[in-house]
Amino acid sequence: MSKKFDKKRLSLLIPMGGWILFLLLSLLFMPLYSWKTVSGLISVVMRIILIVLAILGYLRFSGMKKDPDSHFYDNWRLYTGYAIILTYVFSILPQVVVEFYRIEGVGIFYTLWTVLTALWPAALWILMGRDSFCLDWGYSEKELKERKEIQKDKKKKKEWQKQKKAQRGFWGNLWAEWVEPLVGAVLWVLVINHFIFQLYQIPSESLFPTFQVGDRVLVEKLRFAPNVPLTQYKLPRITKPKIGEIVIFTNPKMEDPESDYYYNSVFSRVFKTFVYMITLTNVDIDKMPNGDPKESMLVKRYIAGEGEKVCLLNDKVYKKSPGGKWTAMEDMEGLREFGKVGLYLNDMPSLQRQFETPETRELYLAAAKRVDQYSLPLLQSLYGEERDRFLSNYTADRIPSLLNGTADYLDNRDPLSVKQNLYQFSTFLYKRTRLMNLSAQDRDYLYTNWRLLIKGYGSTVMYEEISDLVTALAGEMNSPGYLGEQLAYEGRLGREPSPYEDFMVRMNLLYKLLKLQLYNALAEGDIDLSQPDLASDYISGLTEIAVYTQGIGIFTPFDEANFPEYPAAESEYIGAKQYFVLGDNRYDSLDSRLGGEYALVPIDPHDTGDFACKAGESWDPHTIPLNLVHGRLRFLLYPFGRMKVF
Repeated sequence: MSKKFDKKRLSLLIPMGGWILFLLLSLLFMPLYSWKTVSGLISVVMRIILIVLAILGYLRFSGMKKDPDSHFYDNWRLYTGYAIILTYVFSILPQVVVEFYRIEGVGIFYTLWTVLTALWPAALWILMGRDSFCLDWGYSEKELKERKEIQKDKKKKKEWQKQKKAQRGFWGNLWAEWVEPLVGAVLWVLVINHFIFQLYQIPSESLFPTFQVGDRVLVEKLRFAPNVPLTQYKLPRITKPKIGEIVIFTNPKMEDPESDYYYNSVFSRVFKTFVYMITLTNVDIDKMPNGDPKESMLVKRYIAGEGEKVCLLNDKVYKKSPGGKWTAMEDMEGLREFGKVGLYLNDMPSLQRQFETPETRELYLAAAKRVDQYSLPLLQSLYGEERDRFLSNYTADRIPSLLNGTADYLDNRDPLSVKQNLYQFSTFLYKRTRLMNLSAQDRDYLYTNWRLLIKGYGSTVMYEEISDLVTALAGEMNSPGYLGEQLAYEGRLGREPSPYEDFMVRMNLLYKLLKLQLYNALAEGDIDLSQPDLASDYISGLTEIAVYTQGIGIFTPFDEANFPEYPAAESEYIGAKQYFVLGDNRYDSLDSRLGGEYALVPIDPHDTGDFACKAGESWDPHTIPLNLVHGRLRFLLYPFGRMKVF
């Protein structure tokens, strides 16, 4: 009792008294819904247990009720530690339930209260582990010295463990030798994974060939504001990722209750991350409705951020800042073009899926090269001449006879048989991109005759263009002046056009020019519809543009190789704490570009006429909020043969 008012004791007894008062207040002022849920009731019970432990410790350590000894000290600290953890977990669970069901809760104030309820005793618990406090709170100097010697001397440690084992009995040994070490290991894994470094598994090929599906990577989290456990709130951020770095973040669809990616239940919301961490990424308990694992965590490259605009054109990223000019990312200081093209299955067997082939890329690049041969003023001049020629060829008195000729062409061709050319080429692409088990003869045929199949696809394009002409002429007959209205637009650019806008305005005008050249040749008798010349420049050009904008079968490259100016408004730029991210493998990456429903849209949004060129896209422009970012990818750990530091 002589140390009852020792200064060291007093320095800890005062905060312990405050802790007891704080716990009592937290119990009295817990939100009402906490009393109505199972987790809330458990939370109340755990708080009561923690209060009892705190009062018992206060009485013993103050000397008011018998001086403490080392046995009491060890047990008190052990049980208090577990009680602190369980109190926090079961106190925060009601708020998790509220957030899951989108019920209006007490939000950050309740979370802050819960965190303080746990942090205060946790700080005292850590402080009491110091040697100086061990002496004042139960250990003698001799016991403390012996404990240190046991930790250093293996022989003494073994004897001490044997002695303890004899004293504890079966259940005591079960707890001390199995349960407690396992629980401790789990807690350390959780702490390290949640706050410092976390192991993740690469879910897709969006960063191929740097990362492959199933690779295990280590992500640095401490400096990037990890979440307060089991909440959506972040700790203070020390730093932010830099442009070009690879980041890992929560799939934004996980935040949308209407999405298939949203948590299946409160159980999966609470335990998904826990199980994923404990099993070192091997088990994911939250599945899609069809049983496939959810891509709840995505790994992409940070491309553009606050105060920037971004667009993509023909596989290249361009960026712009206020007052600056559009610049290719590869020309910016300290940066490069991170996109990877030319990734083909036949060259890279480790790829699991890829729709691009050398053949389709050749077609795709041919269309781009064709457009780049023309400036906008030249195209406007050529288009104006061809449009005037077209309007003079397709006058009201000539339209009926021209319609009869085109109608005969369409009537004599079965649309399904015409489409067969498309199906053949699509089948070729499918086999080409899957490296299916083909016979040597079939493989040689596909590899050597693909150009013939492309030429056959030209007949499909021809059929569709003639169909469009019939529709347009019918519109003119029903509403005189219709053709002139549809062809009036000659292309125009904004004040500071992006590379994407400049290119697409020119491609749209070139497409209309080639279309009119075909129609004029038909009206002037230069085309025999019974045997059209598919090698003519306008048919070849229309075929290349059709492949570029709408693809063939499974190959739809337009929205993967291109992306319009984002944000779209001229004076708008990416906002604060927002990240625009891309995969390096642009042809197989669900990133800031994609995610919408597939649709055909005009490539020049100002031209909505019937003659306008349309492209297939599934864009859903979006950025990733900083609060969804978990950290920066730093290490590739597995497979061991490809270990690397980033």
